[in-house]
Amino acid sequence: MKYYDDILDKRFADELYYNLLGGPWFADNIAHRKTFPYREKGSHLLMGTNIFRRENNYITKTSNLTPAFISLFEHLCKYFNLNLYLIQIYANLQFFGSDGTFHRDGEDNEQVFILLLCNEILDKKIGGQFINETRDSSVDFRHGRIIEFKASDSHKGLAFNKPYIPRISVKFYAKKIDG
Repeated sequence: MKYYDDILDKRFADELYYNLLGGPWFADNIAHRKTFPYREKGSHLLMGTNIFRRENNYITKTSNLTPAFISLFEHLCKYFNLNLYLIQIYANLQFFGSDGTFHRDGEDNEQVFILLLCNEILDKKIGGQFINETRDSSVDFRHGRIIEFKASDSHKGLAFNKPYIPRISVKFYAKKIDG
C-alpha cells in the first residue's frame, strides 16, 4: 500500500467534493453481502453512489460525474505508468458513527485507488483513517490524498470522530492488463 499527496490541484479536488455532495446518495453500500437473493444484509451499510460501473464488455452505467472521474483515472494510470481496465468508480459517504468494516474489493490481479475528500482543514485527531489490515498499516485522512493498494487487501475506512462532517472516499477499481 502506498499513498500520495499533491497529485491533484486543490481546486480540482474541491470541485469533485462539492459535486459529490449534491448526490444522489443511496444506503446500498454493503460489505460481505450474505443474504439471498437480493444480498441486502452484510457487515456494514454506508451511503454510496455509483459514478461508473462496467456491467460487462458492452454495458456501462454512468452518472453526470463520470467524465471528470474518468479523466482522473486516466491521469492516475499515466502518472503511475499502469495499464488498467476500469471496472468501477464508486463513492462512499460517512458521518460520525458509520465506520466501515474490514473487507476486500477483489483479487490479487486487480488494483484500487482511493481518493479521500472532505475540503476542510482537519487536525489529525479528527479520525477518518484508512486502515489496511493485510499490510498492517493505516493512513491519516487528508483532503485530496490518493491511496493505492491491491484489491485483495483487507481494509476499511473510519468515519470522522466529530458529528456533521462528511467523509467522502472514491474508489477506482480496475483490473491489470498484461503487456
